[in-house]
Amino acid sequence: MSVRGAELVANVFSFDGWGGKYRMSGDVELGAALASRLGAETHQRALVLEGGALEVNGEGIALTTAGSLFDRNSERDPVEIEAMLLEALELERVFTLHGALINDHTDGHIDTLVRFVSPHELVMSWPARGDPNGQTMVRIHAQILCMIEDHDLNWTVHQIPSPGVVLSDEDAPLPASYLNFYIANDAVFVPAYGVANDAPARIALKSLFSDRQTYSSPARHLIHGGGAIHCVTHQEPALGESR
Repeated sequence: MSVRGAELVANVFSFDGWGGKYRMSGDVELGAALASRLGAETHQRALVLEGGALEVNGEGIALTTAGSLFDRNSERDPVEIEAMLLEALELERVFTLHGALINDHTDGHIDTLVRFVSPHELVMSWPARGDPNGQTMVRIHAQILCMIEDHDLNWTVHQIPSPGVVLSDEDAPLPASYLNFYIANDAVFVPAYGVANDAPARIALKSLFSDRQTYSSPARHLIHGGGAIHCVTHQEPALGESR
């Protein structure tokens, strides 16, 4: 959802139940129905794309992952996919990372791996002791640093502690991430999993959002179903604002 002039504009992408894992009646029609309810100008897009698969900085640059964009649209050439995305969202550049948290049914949504906190600042997780996703986080960090160097980007990378080990009722690792926070007008809601790093992660994020209050929001039940705070919310820009 974005604003063009005095009108709300909605790009409605296709949805395939996270690569066919979870299909429910009505899912495909929901985006257009919501856009219509809001009175938004609606554009149907042929690409399969979920909201959590894309992170934008507000200045024409987006981050995504290969698993949640290119694998979802494998019948198309990657160059075509990128061109379609640039045109649909009026972007200048899309950077693609490779990696996903263990047992992440989204195949690597970017909102669990790295987020923008301002147009030129990124925040990512650094693994707590024993985190089963430690190697993935280190590899993502290396990819980001290479991306910044290769493209001469004036970006700063911040790190917050990861949750460490968060297990399901069956003792399987859950894809818990503090990066799945939600930014509201005056607040930031950070997932909490009932582990030691809940408070340190929230405090670290608070230092990056000095203009907002930062709250921990229980997310253990959410992560059992898949996802956390950012996954179950969606911002709507106010008319008169461009976001």
